[in-house]
Amino acid sequence: MNVPWVALLVSGLLIAAASDALAQCDKECDDVTAWTRFTVIDLTLTSPGGKDVQKWKAEFDHSSNDLLVDVDTKLGNEVNRGSIGMIEGRTMIAKGLKLSRGYEIDALDAPILSMRLLLALLNRAAPGGPETLKERRNIDLSEPRIGIQFATPSAEGHITAPWRVVGTISRSGEVVKYDLHLTGGTRDPLARAGAPIDMVFSGQLAVGKGPVFQDNMSLAGWQVYGVGPQVTKHGGSTTLDYGAKEDSGKQGTVSDVRAALKEEFSPGKLDATKDFTGSWKEKCDQNFGLKIIHYGNEGKYAVLFCGPGGCDDPARERLTFITGDKAYEVVGDDVLLSGRSEKQRYIRCSREVGEIQPVQR
Repeated sequence: MNVPWVALLVSGLLIAAASDALAQCDKECDDVTAWTRFTVIDLTLTSPGGKDVQKWKAEFDHSSNDLLVDVDTKLGNEVNRGSIGMIEGRTMIAKGLKLSRGYEIDALDAPILSMRLLLALLNRAAPGGPETLKERRNIDLSEPRIGIQFATPSAEGHITAPWRVVGTISRSGEVVKYDLHLTGGTRDPLARAGAPIDMVFSGQLAVGKGPVFQDNMSLAGWQVYGVGPQVTKHGGSTTLDYGAKEDSGKQGTVSDVRAALKEEFSPGKLDATKDFTGSWKEKCDQNFGLKIIHYGNEGKYAVLFCGPGGCDDPARERLTFITGDKAYEVVGDDVLLSGRSEKQRYIRCSREVGEIQPVQR
């Protein structure tokens, strides 16, 4: 992914999730929990002396994973205005925007990455959170050694040290206004390491007063996309990317999408005649594969990917009954097909799972 508005690294992590991307970032990652209480972010991004302007207004609902971003950007001679959003974090919708085929999710990554960087800067400038802002605060913060890393499930960014941010932050009730000028470097494999960055963040954070989407909102005129791992084949090779794929079947209303998602991601139903516990692989001599364990008290399973370094953490996995779950197909007692866009065949190599060692993320 290459976003032209800055020399900032925004490289696609088209297989790993954000937590995997930032697994080793240590001090360069920011806990911005104190700043996520704000559910409306207005952000204008410019460069001093430059003519490019990007304006975004995002509304979030953390409980439902709904998101809507109004877009108004001018990059060179190209103007792009419209809206893009997510319903329950699984279905992307867009209207009025020019989206590049195969890279549709980039239009969502650009504003969200920028806002994640903004929250990181606010956190560095006021680490105690917005409650510590009793009056207008002048900011002049520099860091010679520790950079800033931030990510979405499909892209990441990295500001390298040394960097500096100057400007102001002020709070009035449930509104925080900011004007911050960031200079520093980036780590970009598509350009030279440490390429300079120089940009201004201005706008405000607020708390929304209603839902992002009304359930009866019509999706007529909107493009609708399923979001997640996308499998493509080129000759004899298979590529797994995290992206968006248009789904013309999900028209109607927001409520219709919610109903379809509930059915699509249902965990299935309990089948007491089956026990899927064990080690499952494509070939039993491989040193990686799946471990399926009982987890919780409802009879559900955690399906964990395991390799030489350990397994996924069952506490973070989506639990499933497997039987009746559309992500799986039970072929026999010891044969499963797993996947949504394309099924992968697994055989049970052992009914023993041994000790689960979660990989540290």
